[in-house]
Amino acid sequence: MAQRVGYSFKKGYENLKACHQNEVKGQIMGYLGITTRMAWYNRLNGVVQPTIAEYNYITEIINNYGVPKSKIWEEIEL
Repeated sequence: MAQRVGYSFKKGYENLKACHQNEVKGQIMGYLGITTRMAWYNRLNGVVQPTIAEYNYITEIINNYGVPKSKIWEEIEL
């Protein structure tokens, strides 16, 4: 069976300053239409795959808070 790969932005979220995490979380949740903690957790940890538009939005938001683009996303095995 082929391994499934997910794309998580947890690394980038954890690289944010603590004072910015709630603000960024709110922006991302609003954009993605997320209303529950489980849905947030699934997106953060790469269980739900982002579309290209979502990937670009999340990258831009986290990068705007000083996190380099290379330190936002990581591939994970699901």
